[in-house]
Amino acid sequence: MAHKFLRMWVVSMIAGALFLGCAFQEDDVTFARHTMEQLIEGRYAASSRIDWPRLVVMGFDVGKQYAHWKTEQERTDYARSFINAFSKSYKSKGAKSSAFFGWRMSEYALKDQLPGFKTVAAYCYDKNTVVLFFLAEEKGKKKLVEIVAVKLNSDDQAVPAVVSNPEIPAVQEEEVEEGEE
Repeated sequence: MAHKFLRMWVVSMIAGALFLGCAFQEDDVTFARHTMEQLIEGRYAASSRIDWPRLVVMGFDVGKQYAHWKTEQERTDYARSFINAFSKSYKSKGAKSSAFFGWRMSEYALKDQLPGFKTVAAYCYDKNTVVLFFLAEEKGKKKLVEIVAVKLNSDDQAVPAVVSNPEIPAVQEEEVEEGEE
């Protein structure tokens, strides 16, 4: 009898764990919103939600900078530095995650090179500025690949609004003299 009870208990615990695992998976909109909130707050937890080698933020190729670093520790340090700079940039302008509203899945197709990627959109401050979050899913895990801001013109057509941010840490390209390679 005890053996049967123990077996039923184990089966119910496994079923419960599987149910909870499915119940806690974030949809794409929630994933993008939580990732942006974590970035604005400067939380390193956002790091696991980002596809670092491919990341592009407002036209800045973060992935290229990230790939420059050779060791895992250097890449971790760069990711921390990027997240801190991202947060400081937003906070220095008085921006908050509450400035984003109207979160939704989007049909914007600004990126021909990102077929099959999911796009989440949110208004920022007003309904004339839309921020797009391009997401990839690999091996069952969602990752943020790109953030881009667009301005909507009077015809509701999206016009890229590339914002460069000098506060984001960049790797300085080293000059190689002839014969050093």
